[in-house]
This record gives sequence, C-alpha cells and structure tokens, in this order.
Amino acid sequence: MVAADCHDVNTTSGLVKGFETKSGDIYVYKNVPYAKPPVGDLRFELPEQLDTLQEVKSSLSPIYCPQHSSHYTRIKNSTFGQEDCLYLDIYASKTKTSQSLPVLIYFHPGRFSYGSKEEFRGDFLLNYNEIIVVIPNYRLGILGFLRGNLGLFDQRMAMQWVWENIPSFGGDRGRITIAGHDAGGAAVGLHVLSARSHDSGVDDPFLSSSPQKLYEEGRQKNVSYLIGISKDEAFVEVETEFPTAVKTQHLDMIIQHFLKPYLLNSPNLQHTVTAVKYHYLRGVPVPAFESIIPQMIRMLSDYLYNTPAQISLKLHGQKASNTFMYVFSDKNRAKSPNYYTSFEYTKNHLGRIHLGDAPYVFKTSFLEDLKVSNHRTKSLCSIWGEFIKKNALSIYNWKKFNKEEMNYMDISETVTSQVDYRKKDIELWTVLIPELQNIVENLSTVAPQRVFLEPNSAAWGAAGLSVLLGVLCVALIGVVVVTRKELTQSSIIPINSNTYKDQVKYNNIELE
Repeated sequence: MVAADCHDVNTTSGLVKGFETKSGDIYVYKNVPYAKPPVGDLRFELPEQLDTLQEVKSSLSPIYCPQHSSHYTRIKNSTFGQEDCLYLDIYASKTKTSQSLPVLIYFHPGRFSYGSKEEFRGDFLLNYNEIIVVIPNYRLGILGFLRGNLGLFDQRMAMQWVWENIPSFGGDRGRITIAGHDAGGAAVGLHVLSARSHDSGVDDPFLSSSPQKLYEEGRQKNVSYLIGISKDEAFVEVETEFPTAVKTQHLDMIIQHFLKPYLLNSPNLQHTVTAVKYHYLRGVPVPAFESIIPQMIRMLSDYLYNTPAQISLKLHGQKASNTFMYVFSDKNRAKSPNYYTSFEYTKNHLGRIHLGDAPYVFKTSFLEDLKVSNHRTKSLCSIWGEFIKKNALSIYNWKKFNKEEMNYMDISETVTSQVDYRKKDIELWTVLIPELQNIVENLSTVAPQRVFLEPNSAAWGAAGLSVLLGVLCVALIGVVVVTRKELTQSSIIPINSNTYKDQVKYNNIELE
C-alpha cells in the first residue's frame, strides 16, 4: 500500500484514513479500533464500546493478538502479539456507486489459538465483485476463551461496529454476510445459533444451550447458508501423525491412533476400528503401511469435516431454504516448499487440503508462494460474490442442498453439479457405527459410558460447532462457512444501535 492518496472517513471510533493499494483502485482502512483495548481491568472481560476519538492514529503496521507461532503465521518459533489488538481492516473500492454495497465480514482461521487479519486481504474479492470486505482481529487462546467465549463476543462487537459505521464507507447495513474458514467458520455457525447475535435485549450467555439442542428447538436463524469443504481436509492431521502411528506396525493400531483422540470415552473403539477398516480398506492392497495414507486421509476427512458439514446443512435446512454446498477438489502446486508443501503428498494435492480454497478468495500470506490459477480465482470469487450479494446461488445452475437432494458443486478445473457426496461414507458414521455401538452396549452387563460418537455429537464435537467450555478452544469445523441473508431487526446485528448503550452488562459463559 502507498499513502499517496488518502481518504478520510468519520466513524464512531473517530476519523480514519484509507490508503490506496498498489493497484490504485482499492482503499484499505488499516487497524481501525472497534472496541476498547482489552488490557488492565478489561482483561478477561467482555469487550466494551470504544470512546469516540478525534482522529484514529494511522498505522500500517501488522497487529496480532497474543499467540504462539504456527504454520498459519509468518512469524515463526516465538510467542508474539499485543493485548491491545481489537482492530479491523476495511477494503473498499475507490469507484463510487449510486447504491450502497453489500458487506462481507470475514473471521480468520487458527483454531481459536492463532492467526490474524494480517494473514488475509480482500483484494481478490473486490477485483471481481462490487462489495466491501471487513476483517477483524479477535482475542485468542486463554485471553479469548479461558473465562468465557470472549473471542466470540469480540466478533459480535466487530459486527456491531460494522453495522453502525459501514454506511460511511458506502456499505449497506441491510446486507451484511459473515464468513470464515476453520475456527472462523465454526464461529459463524455459533453466531447463527446465538440469541445475542440476533436480538439486542438478550442478557443470556452467548449460547443458552448446546448447538444440538438449539437446532432441535429450531432456534437457528432463518438465514442463507453455504458450506464448502476441500476433498482432503484431514491431510495435515494424517501426514503429521503418520510417522508415529506407523511405529505400531499393526493396521488396526494405525487406524486407532487417528480415531482415539476423538473417541476417548468410547468403550467400543475396536468395533469402530473394525468397521472403518472394512469400509475404507476393503480390497485395497497394502504392500507397505504408507500406501494407506490416502485412505486414512479420506477416513479422517469424512469423520472430522465432511460428515459434520452435511449434518449441519441438514439441521440448518429444517428452518432455512437457502442451503448450499461445494467441494473443492482442484489440484495445485507451489513454487517453493513451506509448511504444507514440505510433505510429498501435498505437492500433488495442495488445493484439496484444509484451507485449500482460501488463496483463491483471499491473498493469504501463509500460502503466499502458491501458484493461484486466475481461472479458479474467478470461479470462487464469483461464487462467494453472488452469495454475498444475493443471499442465494444461481451461478452454474446451482441446486440447493437438502435432506432429500444432497446437491453440491464440485470445483476443479471445471465447476460441475453433483449429488450425494460420499453418501456411503456419511452413512458409515451416522448410521452403521452408532447402531453397532448400541448393539454392543446392549449386550454388555456393564452400564455403558456416554459414547462420544453419535451422529449429532460428531457434528458438534468433531466439527467444532460447539459450546466452547474448555480452557483452550478446540473447535475445528475446518470448512468454509459463508452465511447470511439481509439483516433485519432480529437478525445478526440489531437495527437499533441505541439499544447497545442502555443494554444490561453481558453474562459470561463460565467453565463447567
């Protein structure tokens, strides 16, 4: 970015300055504060509205919330960041239009433990769509999720700020979409269920019950819903753990190694392993243990990502009619090794893995050496853009996903309409294994423990659409979730901003 041409905008935070991108056709408003710094007495407290400043200090320096380094971040092998981190970036076109533009708020990934707005930019989307993109930071790790779901309340405060101020940037407060990858995607699902994100006068915890129960009660908002997953979502988990798993030199133990962390309380783990082995490895020659890596990736991708994603769509579709799904199966290659491309399998399957579609929609620094196809970028940005603008999809003759017709789009070299993505695999996890466990438990003379692997539990536990009660959040939906319809008074952001000023102090979600 260059500061040759600045554009000032008045906001509730004060006067903020926009700077041109190098292309010269986009203004970027960097490091705009949306809440009081959560330091001192405000540490471990809910975010508070910022007092209006005369002028916001202009800064292009990167801002990270405190975190350990990871493969998502450019800073390696250290703990870094600052507690005064509740800032957001706004990307808006320099071209003025007569109509207000739809708005996307994007929550970054990172397992609620790392990541930042600095890793993602809105340039790609603005190159193909007349929209405004907002990317906020939110508190992470123990600062964001020790006492309660403070990071989620930060996101809600950012949404409130956007609702109040986006008209000054040319945005339409009646057309706000929220989206995210990984933890950001999980957060989107939680906001859909949270009464706090719908109604201004609610003084309950962020979630009043478990997501499963809220869905059963029909408490989700009737909003449009789009989920996208990559074909090999669980690649990193398998490739990272396989050297340890293979030391057992036993096929059942290798499978158990990958499943056990998610089935800790299951008394029938071996029966699950047997069913999984038969389903995924039947007829597969095993000349060496390494040859089963593709099957292990498929197995864990189905359990952790694919099955939960489709369960979420079916549950949400009980109330909302606009539900859509895509599978990103494109292959890609990177110019030089980094965390992902250091694995042999990834070099030929990079686009298919977790966050594989992110570089096509955002300029992502953690995959900055990826050769991004302009054709694929145009396809994905057009899909996201149409959903943001219309709250529906008709591009490529897109068909809705529902429990009767599980339609989806396969995005590879071409975009094609498909149906019943891995249907037999889904049935293994949602029908066969739960029934098998119930049969074994009924035959047992010992009172069974509560089994983690139930169809709905898998959706919330494995996918991460969960009430975050742990010391550290481990919610991992790992899929693109793009959500929202036109905002109304009872939707994501209340239409009457004055209610915030008189609102009773929020309750925290305490650890159980």
